[in-house]
Amino acid sequence: MGNINRICRGAQESAARRPMLLSAFLIAIMALSPLAACVTPTPEAVQEPEAVQESEAAQEMEQVAEAPSAPSPFVCEELGEELVCKAEEERVTVVVPWQGRKVQVENLPPGTLEELWSDKDEFKADRLVINFEVVDAANYEIINTFGPPMQLEVVYTAEDVANANGLENLVLGFWNDEYWVAFTKEKHESVLEGHSDGGIGIVRIPSWGDRPIAWGH
Repeated sequence: MGNINRICRGAQESAARRPMLLSAFLIAIMALSPLAACVTPTPEAVQEPEAVQESEAAQEMEQVAEAPSAPSPFVCEELGEELVCKAEEERVTVVVPWQGRKVQVENLPPGTLEELWSDKDEFKADRLVINFEVVDAANYEIINTFGPPMQLEVVYTAEDVANANGLENLVLGFWNDEYWVAFTKEKHESVLEGHSDGGIGIVRIPSWGDRPIAWGH
């Protein structure tokens, strides 16, 4: 036992003189069980379980904070033979006439402008508004064609008009999986109701999928 004490004292004095070798010394000492009792780990070498748990919890909270928020759900009500669904945060209303079966409107993540662009774009998208799909309420089958057509009402703001350099240049359109397509009066009965300080865009849609919608110019 005396030999072990002398070895411990010598090792500790050597470690004090040479701090950079402390970690290697600890590893070597712990490998020799009779000598392990003479080593006192430094506070930096030991992390309490509570500290580990707090660190992991903090990392999880950071990941949640960085995650994009889910789109707000549509609030729907039946008015006569129409289903009227509103997404309050996006300021969008979808009106679906009776399609021979009950349907519901599902809000989807719209993506980002950085990933939705093409050289074929018919207009420049300035602000993503919403992405949604209409499904069968019984089996959640996606409905792509509508007879009668569904109606889409999308609010625009003074900032949208400013981004377009004037109300006359303001365009509402959708991403068709390849490029941005403008809603038109000929194909979608597209109209703008309002002024330069804000208003609403209205279109009628005979066919649809999960397609992001944007204001642009």
